[in-house]
Amino acid sequence: MSKPSIQPSIIQQKNLNKDIDYINPNNKYINESYKHSFSQNEDAPHFTQDNLHIKNPHTTKNLTKLNYTISDNLLQTFTSSLSMLEKNLKIDQAAILKISPNGKEFIYETGIGFKKAISQKTTITANSLNSLAGYTFTSNRPVIVKSLKNESRFLASDMLYEHNSKSGVCVIIQEKKYPFVVLQVFTKTERIFSETETNFIQSVADLIASATENELDKKREEFLNIASHEIKTPLTSLKTFSQLLSRHTQKTNDKRVKLYAPKIESQIDKLSGLVMSLLDISKINYGPLPFDQNDFQINKMIEEIISDIQMTTNQHKIVLKNCCNNKITGDKYRIGQVLTNLLINAIKYSPSSNKVIVEVQKSQKEIIISVEDFGIGIPTKDKKNIFDKFYKCENRQQCFQSSGLGLGLYISSEIIKQHKGNMWVESSEGKGSKFYFTLPIKNKLCPSAS
Repeated sequence: MSKPSIQPSIIQQKNLNKDIDYINPNNKYINESYKHSFSQNEDAPHFTQDNLHIKNPHTTKNLTKLNYTISDNLLQTFTSSLSMLEKNLKIDQAAILKISPNGKEFIYETGIGFKKAISQKTTITANSLNSLAGYTFTSNRPVIVKSLKNESRFLASDMLYEHNSKSGVCVIIQEKKYPFVVLQVFTKTERIFSETETNFIQSVADLIASATENELDKKREEFLNIASHEIKTPLTSLKTFSQLLSRHTQKTNDKRVKLYAPKIESQIDKLSGLVMSLLDISKINYGPLPFDQNDFQINKMIEEIISDIQMTTNQHKIVLKNCCNNKITGDKYRIGQVLTNLLINAIKYSPSSNKVIVEVQKSQKEIIISVEDFGIGIPTKDKKNIFDKFYKCENRQQCFQSSGLGLGLYISSEIIKQHKGNMWVESSEGKGSKFYFTLPIKNKLCPSAS
């Protein structure tokens, strides 16, 4: 089938949802507005996110099967997904195309019926007027193509014409942060894909996205586990040498040594903290954190930590409101780790304030501890993710050159969960934040955590 000649002016009259030349993987428009609904096409039915679901029991059964057979090998996952689409939808061709880092082209990763394109790692433009994949990204929704030769919304790639593709569907494979791949299916005879068929294609794309995200998380966790253990040994040696150097400064009059030695030790302590966070993450991934369960006075622990943190700041006054003489059964070090993290964050993210409030309240069954600052606060959209692993609020990254990994609150929440408590936050952007956590008064740790 020869490629038809279409004037760009005709395509532009179709009013694309957003006029962009190339795809930016970090495009905020794509991130926030992607919905499972079809492109506005007079030949295709319109669906909303609410009515997109698999109605056919046969396809539902096969989709469930795919969910259980997702492999650690992403290429195998891609291939099995396409094979299932071929079998259930009676399609002739299918392909997964990945957006390049520069956002200007798509690369054929794997497929069925496109041997030449796959073997040669063929690329096609991401320009929204010159490819179905680019148009799908720009439209930000699934796109049905009834007939390529009569298509006026975009110019299909040469690869489709070379393989005699005539009708098809293109959907976005959406990761958590941004779309990174498109899934295309085609037939060599003209046909209109039904609502159920298109739902099925999108659902397979969603499963591929989930598998990809899981694989990336696994690789990242493996790296962090290895890296943290490898760094810990030389770091211990550095700490020892820095302590020896600090002792030496007491016997020397060299001003530079006296200036730099404490700074070296301080930076080693920061790096040690990051390594410990990585090790904690590794432990959490393989099960509950190991705890040293003992009875201890909660008020004494709070006072000790406030005293230690107060020594690190001259600007902020840490105020303790109320107190509690109850004993808590748990890991004093780990619970102290939670309070320490909250206090450090409160000071760090309230640079224009001079006060942090720690409050202790008591009910019949639990103790409620809160840490309140009067700083930059947390945007509403970030609150639900604030305790997620590796998550950082956008406004905090913009305002501060943070060296953290986005692990502190995640680890803290896990510690509190394993003590059978709860953790949450109340915050208004620009006004400050108040973090809470609870601990049962008569507490026994989860059996697996003891």
